Amino acid sequence: MVVTYHMTIDLAWALRRPTAYLKDIITHETGHSLSGWDVRRRLKEAQARGYIVLPVCDHHDARGYCRGHTDLPSDCRRDTTPV
Repeated sequence: MVVTYHMTIDLAWALRRPTAYLKDIITHETGHSLSGWDVRRRLKEAQARGYIVLPVCDHHDARGYCRGHTDLPSDCRRDTTPV
């Protein structure tokens, strides 16, 4: 059985970055990238909820880390590129 984990963004690290750096690192459901200020707001909201990392899926623990998926969500693609 293959378990896949989503990558996350460390909130403390991201919030130390300049706002201009945060631009485009989050894409809205509509496909449009969020501005640096919108990203910063979402990061602060996640941190206020007690997350350590930005949760990127619905299957995460209390810290925000992905718990793993045996079947990828339909909006994810498996990357088979060697690292």
